[in-house]
Amino acid sequence: MKSFTLLFLQASLQLAAGLPQAGHLKYGPLLSPELCLTRWTSMKGVTRQDYHWMLKTPADVQAAVNFASKYNVRLTVLNSGHGFMGRNDAPSELGIDVGTLTRIRFLESLTPSTSGDQSSDPSATPNVIKPVAGTQAAVTFGAGVSTQLLNDALDASGLFTMAGGYGQTAGHGPLTRKYGLAADQVLEYKVVTADGSLKVANSVTNSDLFWALRGGGDGAFGVVVEATLKAFPTPKITVANWWINATNTADLGQGFWDAAPYPHSQFPDLNLKSVQGYYYVYPNAMKGIFLAAGEQAGSAAAKALWDPVLTKLASYSGMAAAESKKYFDARFGPMGECEGDGHGHEEMRLKEQLPQPVTIRIFPPVVRQKKTFSAFPGTAPPEHNHGTRADTGIPEGFIIEPDLDITNPPVTPGATLKKIKYGPWTLAGGEELENDRIGRIGKPCSNCYLTAIQAGLEYADGTVANIDTGAWLHHMVLYNFGLRKADTVCGGTLGLYPQRVFASGNERTVTRINHDANYGIKADTLDNLDIILELINEATDTKTLYLTMTYEYVPQSTAGYKAVTMAWLDATGCGISGVAAQEGF
Repeated sequence: MKSFTLLFLQASLQLAAGLPQAGHLKYGPLLSPELCLTRWTSMKGVTRQDYHWMLKTPADVQAAVNFASKYNVRLTVLNSGHGFMGRNDAPSELGIDVGTLTRIRFLESLTPSTSGDQSSDPSATPNVIKPVAGTQAAVTFGAGVSTQLLNDALDASGLFTMAGGYGQTAGHGPLTRKYGLAADQVLEYKVVTADGSLKVANSVTNSDLFWALRGGGDGAFGVVVEATLKAFPTPKITVANWWINATNTADLGQGFWDAAPYPHSQFPDLNLKSVQGYYYVYPNAMKGIFLAAGEQAGSAAAKALWDPVLTKLASYSGMAAAESKKYFDARFGPMGECEGDGHGHEEMRLKEQLPQPVTIRIFPPVVRQKKTFSAFPGTAPPEHNHGTRADTGIPEGFIIEPDLDITNPPVTPGATLKKIKYGPWTLAGGEELENDRIGRIGKPCSNCYLTAIQAGLEYADGTVANIDTGAWLHHMVLYNFGLRKADTVCGGTLGLYPQRVFASGNERTVTRINHDANYGIKADTLDNLDIILELINEATDTKTLYLTMTYEYVPQSTAGYKAVTMAWLDATGCGISGVAAQEGF
């Protein structure tokens, strides 16, 4: 059975690829089955340069920390890329990407020592062990290991591991009641502290640091490069998911409200049996989803647990009898090549969703920076025997794309720049605006090709609103409702019929279509544009925010230009962001 791996690593979703005709591309290589590109962008704050370094070894982390300390540079760590507080997109930063620290090693047992679990070749294939009865197995993995990578490696040894309940953040896991909190699963950390030292933290060395790292506050005490966790034999798991409705939705009656708190009264007994989950009270129904493992798994055990509860709920006045169905007894299969490998591995899923044959061009990774690009400053050689001299270069293929600034000439000869401002939205401290739609916003031009687009967020006086002041553009999507402008991926399914042409998150980088060839997004006379966006105010005071859209465009009559169709990796089944991802994504 495929194991459940419950980790404190989060996933990111990146958007955008174009579909022009085939040809030689200076930037944005053609997609091939072997291609797994990683890309990320920085967020505008001030005018100093942002640098992003793809690390290869813990020694690289030490070099980065020492450099940041010596030159008083803001240091941020990128793992999965999904940080709601914006710390991994902080402006004027040295951003270090730990996504390549993917070593996985299994241990039949671990005796804590001052030297820690010995590191091996980061590129080595994960080993396979046979768990010994009565002996605690363990797994050591790098900070760049995603849930799916660890899942696959664990499955070969018939193991799983836990998260949830601190241990470098995360809340709680569905197996917490049976196996305990994540804070109690960690056996050891390897961490680079602010002085540039690579330290082992476990129960016998640096125990105070070990205690702190097992709590919350990720990033507060250092950059964790490896963790060793307990690993357990994979249990049998059953999920019970039930609905029970009111018989009269127009007039619920007191019986519904008497029934609503009843499941709470059963939680102590269920919890003692290692059942964990949630239940929800809706305006006219109740829903429960609960997980049981080990001896409490299986349909017979589930019926024994839940039949009395559901029978009691149905006995209240105005409540319908519960209904259930056994959906499947199945395994969770692998996600496929490139999927689940951390940020930046969406291309394979995108290719599978598009009509064939098709040529896909991946836009080149962009560093948002107005100044001239320069090589990353040199770093000191690593200390002792922690590896060779650090690679000080920016990853190959990165380009710098100037912001679209209407006070300066456009990059494309003969093009026009236009900036449109929408809003305002007033958000109280901590408030989130979810999936708000701006309908029929008008086009920047007609019978033209959009060659570059950039989203922004401003205050009423025109100053930039960014995470430094609490303003967070979670995402925005631009749609074309024009004639015959169906979405490339979702146009024929229930959901997003209009054509998606552009999206941005809080990085707010420029999407340039004509980097190396004369392509543009075609805007016709009968086209209409809509925007859906989500905003978050991370500050404590009220913020009034405006969305800005800046376009660069050329007339359709411009010689040599051709239309490009935008396509999206779509993990929501062609729904809005609140829709749950499809099974297996």
